[in-house]
Formats: sequence, C-alpha cells, structure tokens
Amino acid sequence: MYASRVSSSGESASSVLCADLELTGCPEDPRNADDPTFVYQYQSDGSGAGELDATQYVLWARLENKSNFWVVCSNGQTGETPQSGWTNPSGGTCPI
Repeated sequence: MYASRVSSSGESASSVLCADLELTGCPEDPRNADDPTFVYQYQSDGSGAGELDATQYVLWARLENKSNFWVVCSNGQTGETPQSGWTNPSGGTCPI
C-alpha cells in the first residue's frame, strides 16, 4: 500500500509524501530555489489525506533544459513525456 494523495495537481514529494512515510532528509529538486515549478510531484489513488491505502501512484518532475517530464509509475513504467498536452494523472493512473 502507498500513501494516498489524490490532488489532481499532485503533492510535493519532498515534503508531503516524505511526511506521510515518516522519512527525513528527502531531496528537493535543486532548481526549485530559483524556479518553483521544478518540484517532485506525487499523486495516487485511495482515500486521500496520506492514509496508507493507495494501490497505485505516479511520481513526476520537470526535466532540466527540456520541456518534458520524467514519470515513474507504480506499475513499473518509467519514461519521458512532453509537457505539451500533459494532463496531470488521475487516480494514480500512469500517464505513459
């Protein structure tokens, strides 16, 4: 089971997700200090509010010097996807 965060825009993986999992020292995108759009985002299914009842998740971040995202999904799929036409994941469903 994964931490459940159902926000359609995603939650900050470096703060919200790490707090849900009781982790410390979680990394933030190094570019975030200069450009707040560079952030690791997390979204999943389940009941929300960080409960550990989600069955799938999507983790994504903007790639530097590209107009693409890098996506990691609970089903094992990973890859690059263009920002143009990007729709935030829904219910933890893998967008690639």
